[in-house]
Amino acid sequence: EPNNRHLALNLATVRLTSPEPATREKARADLALLVEQNSLRLEALRALTADALANRSLGTAEKWATQLRNEKGATFTDLLLFVEASRKNSDGDLALHDAETNAARSPATAAALITWMNRHEMAKAARDWALGLPAQILNAQPVPLAVAEAYSFLQDWSALQAWVDEKNWGEAEFLRLAVLSHALHRLAPGDRASMESQTAWAAALKATNNRPDRLAAIAQLAE
Repeated sequence: EPNNRHLALNLATVRLTSPEPATREKARADLALLVEQNSLRLEALRALTADALANRSLGTAEKWATQLRNEKGATFTDLLLFVEASRKNSDGDLALHDAETNAARSPATAAALITWMNRHEMAKAARDWALGLPAQILNAQPVPLAVAEAYSFLQDWSALQAWVDEKNWGEAEFLRLAVLSHALHRLAPGDRASMESQTAWAAALKATNNRPDRLAAIAQLAE
């Protein structure tokens, strides 16, 4: 029976993307029932919240996200779902402040929040919040990369260059060099800027040590 319930969860989640409205509604109803199953509650709430957000049903999204946030096993990613669901109403600022307080506790959660803000038209606020973090959080990866993304979203190429120039990102040095190349390329047209950008890019390629995962990461930055 537990296997059957997990199968029902997976099937309902897949059916949320069906082109047929009736199939999607049936999937939502099935997931709402699965919310009552303790072992499946978190996954069902996540699916329902994500579906409501995707369909811009913010009232429904907030309902499910509120339940999700209050679950004992809720993660920081779940909290971000609540922030997204609440951002258009009076609870939005409070939800974001709560997320900021939680995010400041570790580099991983801080970077997750900065990235989320960058991609929700809040890059300036993300940058400002990040620069106020304790040094041990601000300087620990993946936070520097997320801050670099904020500068890129803001198209503040001078600040981006200053952020990454003459730094050392340790194991992520290949990413720093790729970001530097990107900043130099955008900063100013001309042969010198192009040469400096190419030099930084060549250094980034070398720093990958030909590892496929690293090459893929800097390829994404180049897009």
